[in-house]
Amino acid sequence: MATGERTEEHVIFLIKTLDQNRDAGSEIINVDPISENLDQSLKMNASEFCIALPYHVIIDEHCRLVQTGRELANHIPKELLAVGTPIMRIFEVNRPQIPFDFDNICNFINAVFVLQVRTSPTDMRNQREQEESGAGTAATAAFHHGHHLKLKGQMMLLSDSKSLIYICSPYVTSIPELMQFGMRLTAMPLHDATRDLILLNQQRLTDVEVNLQLEANNEQLEAMAKDLEAEKHKTDLILRDMLPLSVANQLMNGEHIEACEYDQATVMFTDVPNFQSILPHSQPKDIVQMLNELFHRFDRLVVMHKAWVYKVETVGDSYMTVGGIPDQIAEHAEMICHVAIGRVFAAYGCTPPTPPFNFAEQNLH
Repeated sequence: MATGERTEEHVIFLIKTLDQNRDAGSEIINVDPISENLDQSLKMNASEFCIALPYHVIIDEHCRLVQTGRELANHIPKELLAVGTPIMRIFEVNRPQIPFDFDNICNFINAVFVLQVRTSPTDMRNQREQEESGAGTAATAAFHHGHHLKLKGQMMLLSDSKSLIYICSPYVTSIPELMQFGMRLTAMPLHDATRDLILLNQQRLTDVEVNLQLEANNEQLEAMAKDLEAEKHKTDLILRDMLPLSVANQLMNGEHIEACEYDQATVMFTDVPNFQSILPHSQPKDIVQMLNELFHRFDRLVVMHKAWVYKVETVGDSYMTVGGIPDQIAEHAEMICHVAIGRVFAAYGCTPPTPPFNFAEQNLH
């Protein structure tokens, strides 16, 4: 189950005699009883017993309350803790599933009993307030409904065989549950193993929380790594667009790029004739649209011949292209001329801002 609750919790011990030697047995038998070494005058009164076992309950053969531990007063209305109160008014049995009477309890005396408080002090206080105001609704009652404490322990038949003592502890497993009932670890007896159980379980819950946080951080790191890889891919594409392919590959591989000299190369400048005189007679958006369309057509030609020519930059209406660098080829001037002819035909498809208009003037060096 989610709470770690088990159906059967009986513990059976098997005792075997390892040494069949009678002398050894007689030595054990002849040992002085421990009780003889104890001070028989040590006794515990009812008040001290209620402090030592703050959550115990004693009932008589009619299942009426005889005595309770002092801590139960914090979770059960005081008027219900009066001597003689039927135990059925205070608790209900969660486990084992049996009628809550003396004979049935004795029949299941070796079972682990889980009792739940029927009415908490908060319930009683809210009920009084609603009765006094006369305006309580079902929704308000549900909202103020207190948490009902569960107790887990063992029933033991007392020596008179007419009374039962229920030695138990709060059925909580973590610090948040303690806080839910307004309890502290100091309310637990020092000999109660529930203290260690709560601390160990809290440590386990903390470890689980830390592991979940680590998994979330790992997932976040993986997502960031994917985003970084995507951004790196975009950067590589920009480098390939801005730089020659051989230079871009060297930069992406982290290699150092040294400046080089070339004995032969062809440089071509393409610009719009009389561009400055056209500007006063055209709208700015028409000029920008015309340059974008024109340079886009020029870029497609450069991409088609990217193995031989390289676009250096565009400034204003000027478009600079070079051939023969950084990869040297013998036909660099011829390749630049092919690109120049292609630009002439590409420019004819553009829409001029103010006709008549001559789109491209090309200078080769």
